[in-house]
Amino acid sequence: MRTPVTKLQKTYMPTLGWALRHPLITLAIAVVLLIGTLSMTPLLKTEFISTAGQNTLQITQEFKPGTSLETASDGAEKVEDILAETEGVSVYSLDLGGESSIYSGSQGITGTFYATLDESANYDQVESTLKKTIKQAGIPGTVNVGLKGGSGGTSQTIEVQLQGTDTQALQKAAEQVVETLKGKDTVSEATSNAQAAQALIDISVDNEKAAKKGLTEYGIGTSVARAIDGQIVGSLTVDDESHNIRLLNRDATSLEDLRDLKLSVPQMAASMPSRGAGGAGNTGGGASGSTAGSGGATGGGSEDATITLDEV
Repeated sequence: MRTPVTKLQKTYMPTLGWALRHPLITLAIAVVLLIGTLSMTPLLKTEFISTAGQNTLQITQEFKPGTSLETASDGAEKVEDILAETEGVSVYSLDLGGESSIYSGSQGITGTFYATLDESANYDQVESTLKKTIKQAGIPGTVNVGLKGGSGGTSQTIEVQLQGTDTQALQKAAEQVVETLKGKDTVSEATSNAQAAQALIDISVDNEKAAKKGLTEYGIGTSVARAIDGQIVGSLTVDDESHNIRLLNRDATSLEDLRDLKLSVPQMAASMPSRGAGGAGNTGGGASGSTAGSGGATGGGSEDATITLDEV
């Protein structure tokens, strides 16, 4: 008993029959279709996250470790001038700062710009214009232009890792890789997280001398940190993000300034009599010497009770 022919079979059976009767022609058509498909490969979009609809552009400007806040501020102003003159940029803001410590070393100052584009602006065009203008202007620091919160098409990001035991050799190799990648037409940005080696200052405290002055290693370390890095006096919340407010004294900008840094001596330690002066003579002389020592300390109380860091 035959199975009745369906409408679907009536549709494709003639085509299938013709293909089986003309195998060479069918194969030739398949080859042509394959070549045509491969030729359209360059037209395929490869973006994982498209920039369509993006209206916020992020620019980061990283300065070398040791750069002063004043120098970084001057460099950031140059980027602000470019943003103000770029067509398509509506408003922009700047977050300039960086965390550093005398114990872990400075991480350098970083400026982050957030630029909001006009509704009619083309994101890719504005981004390309900013990259070209910033490169030609010779802006200080390492400047990267990209999407807010990242570099947009993360699927196109390639990471090269270098490992070794020689810090200087690693840094030199990282610089060579960055320079090589920057010369490629297919690479838009090339950065490195290798930091420049910094000279460290070792401060050794004589605990016996410090104790006689009523000072401790922690107290001395706090004074040195305040002179170099300033002191956090509060915090400010902007756009749900907390920022430290740091009071920068900049009392020590060189090694000599650090040696001459004045440390406040506790009042009790400053008013203690000199034990050596009383023990130099006889009983009467000892009492007289002790009185003189006390008088000297009392007289010195009218002045600032300080010593330099080099004394401890």
